[in-house]
Amino acid sequence: MNLQVNFILESEMRSGSTVSLKFVVRVVAVVVPVLMGIIIAGLIMGGRSARQSLRFAMQEKSQLDPVYQSVIGLKQELNECRQVADVLEGWGTSRTDWRLLLRYLQGVVPASIQFLRLTVNETIGRVDNIPARMSAMYLKGKVTGERAEDDVQLLDNALKEKPIFTNLFLKVEVKRFEAAENVADKNTRVFEIECIQVPKKIGKPKVVP
Repeated sequence: MNLQVNFILESEMRSGSTVSLKFVVRVVAVVVPVLMGIIIAGLIMGGRSARQSLRFAMQEKSQLDPVYQSVIGLKQELNECRQVADVLEGWGTSRTDWRLLLRYLQGVVPASIQFLRLTVNETIGRVDNIPARMSAMYLKGKVTGERAEDDVQLLDNALKEKPIFTNLFLKVEVKRFEAAENVADKNTRVFEIECIQVPKKIGKPKVVP
């Protein structure tokens, strides 16, 4: 005797046959449009978000542009003020301390020498494309005694070799040494010495903003 009890209701029973092509086509026809719709909706939302972000960025840029231009202007003005400050400072630092120079000059002049004239010429030139003081000192004097030529040579050597002068003068040259015009002064000679100073830069190179 063979007994079989079936607990599945007829309404719950499923067919054991394979999935039909028609069913697959229906599923694909439903799923694919849904997926495409989701993708398209995501792209649209992403595009809107990107446009909104771009709009905010442009607004922020338009707000920052005046500030940026103001900063650029202030930077340029600062550079110009620094250049003026450098020039003003350069005028002071490039100035020759003539009081100190004359004091040292007095210490190396032989007793037989008398200065008749001391002339200083100063012009503004350029060194390495930078404004600089170009100065020269001219000494005219007379010297008496049998060692007149030696004494002038001593003064010339002092101006060329002593550190206080070598740091100041670029060139020292005796331009004239001859007898005095007055025939009565047989032991008197007149001389002229030219001292070209080392150029002293006044300012600094222009800063390009």
